[in-house]
Amino acid sequence: MDNRLIELKNYEENIRKIKKRLKECNNSLSKIASKLSKEREEIAKKLSFAISKELEELELKNCKFEVRFSRISNDEGILVDGKNVKPFSNGIDKVEFLISPNPGEPLMPLAKIASGGEISRIMLAIKICLDEADEIPILVFDEIDSGIGGTAAPSVAEKLLNLSLLH
Repeated sequence: MDNRLIELKNYEENIRKIKKRLKECNNSLSKIASKLSKEREEIAKKLSFAISKELEELELKNCKFEVRFSRISNDEGILVDGKNVKPFSNGIDKVEFLISPNPGEPLMPLAKIASGGEISRIMLAIKICLDEADEIPILVFDEIDSGIGGTAAPSVAEKLLNLSLLH
């Protein structure tokens, strides 16, 4: 009981210590989150290039692919690059895949504008590029043959065969 009484008497000092520790943790979190974000952006540039190259080989020659990052402002968040942002369990970045399937069209969210066949071919390109980092043993590419023919069909078939041989 005496320890609890001492703790209550020193509540102001305890609050000060807790606030100081919280500030230290937020500073550390900010540095780590910023570093993770920068590394993600560097890798995303390489990934975007590699996926675009694969898409060309899958007969989506005019398709542009980009990984875009954004952050959610939050006054209660952590300070990163001069702005308060909301932290998540996996970092501070909101990541979105964007595509422009045809020349002159703006980049739009993949989930909103791609057809089933396009999504399957884009996922095939992503899977090829990330094969070493991904250990999923079974892949399903629904509608991957939708809307293709001529030169695209053999390209898709070859990519699927090569991917299957890796697993």
